Amino acid sequence: MAEIVKKLAKTDSYKTAVMASREAYRQSIVQKRYDKFFKKEEVEAADVKASKMSGGKTLAILAIAQRYPGIRMFFLRVSRFILKKGLRNLDQMVLDKDLERTVLKFNQTEASVYTSTLGKLGFPRLAMERGRVIGFFQETVDAATKLVKRPKVTYKISKGVKEALDKHMDFLTEESFFQKAHQIAKQNNVISRSQKAREWYHDYAAEYGVNFRAGQMTRGGGKRISDIKLGRMYFFRYQSQSSASGRDILQTKDEIYDAFPLIFCLGEYPNLIEAFNFHYIEPNLRARLLGKMFMYLNNEDFNDKTKLFANKFKKVIQTNRLFRHAKVSFKSYKPGRIRSKVLEVHPLDWELAIMLPTERFVTPDGARVSSKKIWFQSKKLAKVI
Repeated sequence: MAEIVKKLAKTDSYKTAVMASREAYRQSIVQKRYDKFFKKEEVEAADVKASKMSGGKTLAILAIAQRYPGIRMFFLRVSRFILKKGLRNLDQMVLDKDLERTVLKFNQTEASVYTSTLGKLGFPRLAMERGRVIGFFQETVDAATKLVKRPKVTYKISKGVKEALDKHMDFLTEESFFQKAHQIAKQNNVISRSQKAREWYHDYAAEYGVNFRAGQMTRGGGKRISDIKLGRMYFFRYQSQSSASGRDILQTKDEIYDAFPLIFCLGEYPNLIEAFNFHYIEPNLRARLLGKMFMYLNNEDFNDKTKLFANKFKKVIQTNRLFRHAKVSFKSYKPGRIRSKVLEVHPLDWELAIMLPTERFVTPDGARVSSKKIWFQSKKLAKVI
């Protein structure tokens, strides 16, 4: 058999077939790698090649950029924009909401390609934060706004929200985590609770609150209160095991609970509190859920009077799958098992509080349980309800 193979290897047709197969495979690998990664050397090579012909440089750059789905969609939006409104200056594009939404969906590679290619051609600059596109560069927005003689537009700031923020910052402990966050937000004009503003707070908490723990929350995470009310957010320490007096009821041996719940109160009775606990779902789902809940707030000033319509929302989570993650996080708490002062979290701190790692899942015997395990179980349960 070996002799036959050797004889076949000597034939030209066999060699040609093998070489062609290897070359096709190599080309496919090269193409995949090119499509997946953007390399600076390729742009420079394209620039050198394109410089030899009139207008070739621009075409070469556009040819490279259009290989990426996000940028192809950007080109499509630009075409529609030009047909609809015309274009006197490239900076005018920053005022189009469709174009802004398109660049916000860029992944890190597409943003890098955009900057290295279209940025050289005079397209609006992208504003980046921790590797993510957060919009067009503010100076470009200002220039475009001036060009079309429109008033400067940044965040839509409610007078009520601004007043609430000023009052709340005076209340907060100096140099606390929440105080610092609001100070930086105010310096960056992030005052409203728009989608961009909310994402800013989420990112801040995720980056600077990674080591923030329940103990810090109990010391400065809110205002101590003696009366729990419907529709407000609270944080406290909880213990499921029976106390020395025997007044409490033991949970089952295998039951796991959160020793530091972060709840919205949806029902209050003499010996029972009904609520849903944000800690039972992963942080990104908490952010989405809170955003959807805003339609059930009594006002959007985010002051001391802002609250959730508890009874209405309690009915909604039982029937509307949009709030299924709140349903799987719905819990009951015995007031007699609360082992700390109850803190009411201010509405302006909601976005920060939900992203902080203050949960502590334990068994009735005190053994710690991984948060990721609980999040996985909740996510799995949410799919079937």
